[in-house]
Amino acid sequence: MLAAFDTFLPGYDVVTAQTGPMRSRLKRPGREVDGIVIAGETLFARPSDGAPGLMSELAASLVPAVAGKPLALLGVSAGGMTTASERWAARWLVRHADLFLLGDSESAAALASAGAPAPMRVAADPAWAAMEDAPTGPGSGDVVVAVLDGSAGLRVENALALGLTAVANRGMRVRLQPWSDEDSGSASRVYRHLEAAGHGTATDLRAAPSDMVSACEALAEGCVVVALRYRALHAAAMVGVPVVAVDLEPRIGALARRLAQRTVAPERLSSSLAGIIRVAADSPAPSPAAIKEEVSRAESAFALLRLVMERGDVDTGQLDGLPLAPEPWL
Repeated sequence: MLAAFDTFLPGYDVVTAQTGPMRSRLKRPGREVDGIVIAGETLFARPSDGAPGLMSELAASLVPAVAGKPLALLGVSAGGMTTASERWAARWLVRHADLFLLGDSESAAALASAGAPAPMRVAADPAWAAMEDAPTGPGSGDVVVAVLDGSAGLRVENALALGLTAVANRGMRVRLQPWSDEDSGSASRVYRHLEAAGHGTATDLRAAPSDMVSACEALAEGCVVVALRYRALHAAAMVGVPVVAVDLEPRIGALARRLAQRTVAPERLSSSLAGIIRVAADSPAPSPAAIKEEVSRAESAFALLRLVMERGDVDTGQLDGLPLAPEPWL
């Protein structure tokens, strides 16, 4: 993500901030904020520790900190709206952001259902703009790599354990790959389930990768990646491994479908995962054409971002259009 911003926003000092200390980081003495960009996030997701979601942090810290400055959202997902206040916040955000680019058409449909003005532009996750060409075809590895998400909950975790047990029963090796340190507990519990089922020697429990490079190296050894994490789809595409995406949130399933990869609903993990993996193992990885489309959409998003940041003082001759959803203007 940072590499993409450094490449496509030359001349800007890109400062990252996570929830909590945003306002203090943006208001340091001597720093003039040119604008703020929320990129590649799920707007209404609630962290597993119960802390306020991104929209709450946006209202409390970001808007006051950058009053009068451009506010842009790139490649965001709008899944997870469950309350009237969240629907109100969504409508406000669509109307007041200087640039609002969604990462999937499913989010556009959800926002339109919440009363936000449609249609909306659909781009891609900005990180795609830094992606290089990837190989394609069935994976060259001989192991099913399951990328864990510790925030998915015990019900999903137990269903995954049962599904992977069925995979191991068919003679396939399994690797449990936490995406971050927060996923390690979930990975350990799934490992103990497989060990109790007699598959301990055929199951490999790995540590979380330190960066995207090491994540790609871990996934490259798989014949199929079972992705509970959104970024795992990016990494699998980079190294040319087929994916079975667990449809935990709209952007995961949406990206898998755009990449022509298979999805599985969380409630079907225990009964269907082994069969879907068998089909996926003989299927192509994300194609160069599908990856190129994501890259093109991400680059178009950055072109529009430059237009907003420079107040229109850029060459617009090469700006590519982005698709509109839930339906185009007539």
